[in-house]
Amino acid sequence: RHDGSIWVESGPGQGTVFTVRLPRGETGGGAVERVAWPNASSESITSPPYAGDTGVDASTETMSGVEDPEAPLVLVAEDDRDLLKYLLELLGERYRTAGAVHGLDALDKARSLHPDLLLTDVMMPHMSGRDLFEALQGDPGLKDIPCVFLTAMTAGGVRLDSLSHGVSDYVHKPFEDDELLARIDNLLRIHGLARELEKRVEEQTSELRQMAVNLSSVQEEERKRIAREIHDELGQVLSGLRMELDRLRLLSGEPASDDVVISNSFDRMYGLFDSLHESIHHVIDALIPGALSSQGFVAAVEGLCRDYEHRSGVPCEVDLGIDDENLDTGVSIALYRIVQEALSNIARHARPNSVQVRMEDNEGRLTLLIRDDGAGFEAGSLAHEGFGLLGIRERARQLGGEMSILSSSGHGTEVTVSIPGQAASSVGQS
Repeated sequence: RHDGSIWVESGPGQGTVFTVRLPRGETGGGAVERVAWPNASSESITSPPYAGDTGVDASTETMSGVEDPEAPLVLVAEDDRDLLKYLLELLGERYRTAGAVHGLDALDKARSLHPDLLLTDVMMPHMSGRDLFEALQGDPGLKDIPCVFLTAMTAGGVRLDSLSHGVSDYVHKPFEDDELLARIDNLLRIHGLARELEKRVEEQTSELRQMAVNLSSVQEEERKRIAREIHDELGQVLSGLRMELDRLRLLSGEPASDDVVISNSFDRMYGLFDSLHESIHHVIDALIPGALSSQGFVAAVEGLCRDYEHRSGVPCEVDLGIDDENLDTGVSIALYRIVQEALSNIARHARPNSVQVRMEDNEGRLTLLIRDDGAGFEAGSLAHEGFGLLGIRERARQLGGEMSILSSSGHGTEVTVSIPGQAASSVGQS
């Protein structure tokens, strides 16, 4: 690159002499001058072909390194074939590896292999390491691959310039093997943690969006159900009361009114008023679980199950082996809503022959189990959360617990919510 030459003289028992000869003044290489990023064209930062370049645009290197398919894949781009071989052997003791003899070769391999990290020389034929990095940054599928520059250029500005443009790290030649491995290991670990965090954030965001959709759907269904109850039950009762009042008004105008008829009409009105009071109480209780404060958690859940049994005609076995006096109000409400939501889901989707609601205290940990023998669903269908399970899961999380589901098509569903016993005090304090 600087119009120089190098040769060696050696013989057994005679020692070795390496000779490097460089011309004075300006040379054709000027590698140090071809390092700037700003507005640099590909030609200005691309090295000339190395001596002996055959013009072949792809290397013959294949996948190598450890055989563990879960091990990170490191792509090494280096035009010095001896150094490339050495790096592949060094890194291959820990990672899966692939090699490339210049930037274009590395770009093709990055697109086909999607490596976990790129280790590249800066000055290479056909495409420099910097052009390679820019190409990766312009590809949405490859832009997150961490890139380490390996170069003999030692100018501090070059390193700072590279790092400021997003290069993950910068290693000088000659390098210490342990240092290079440590830097690569740290970058892979950090990148792995970042990807895991992004995955979790994406999952949480997806869940929140689905919860918003489900919440809107559930609210709308609840409005429709309450509207139907008001129309079908309260409306009919009020219509019956109106008819009885009209009957009494007509009878009051007759001089020979039958006291028995009037008495029977009053009895019917009292019955209608009782039915009206019961319907109103049911609607209010569906909106605000007043039974919790007046009767306690166990009695309130038993009443919830009896109401489900009455409305659906499906037997509902209840076994709550706990002392509800030890439950905090916040925990009671959350668990009550979990049972309410689960029974609502069963009524909408499961078509069961029987339902079980059980709860027990196992060494200070409360476990709530709701099981039905209905339609069930396959695990893959859970992605859309069509059974309203997100709401139950979030309530369990708020209590510091967790929810698990066992289900299969045609064999029913079992929802288990487990929360720590100390959740009662923590929820109450919050």
